[in-house]
Amino acid sequence: MSKVLPPLIVVALLIALWWVLVVATKNVIFPTPWQVLTGIWELVEDGSIWGHIGASLFRVGAGFALAVLFAIPLGLWMGWVQGAYITLNPLFQMLRPVSPIAWIPIAILWFASAMSRRYF
Repeated sequence: MSKVLPPLIVVALLIALWWVLVVATKNVIFPTPWQVLTGIWELVEDGSIWGHIGASLFRVGAGFALAVLFAIPLGLWMGWVQGAYITLNPLFQMLRPVSPIAWIPIAILWFASAMSRRYF
């Protein structure tokens, strides 16, 4: 019990902080924890949660598949062909320090514009 209690207290405090900040700032963009739970329950009740989960898993799987499809052959090519390594390595060394989290807004802008052209 002594190993379980401290993490539970931290999680409870973070949820309480989240709730207090949303209520105190009267924020209309961020929901309270209760609104999140009721929203999840609504999705469970109408059965649409499985479609959302499937869509998310498809996106993750497609992204991983594309990364494997392009990154592994590119890495192998750079390892086998010195000219490819000499040419492409500086680009990868410049991009390497950028945190993967920092690429998310760029990906959202890129793929949102691609999706809007495709469906609208």
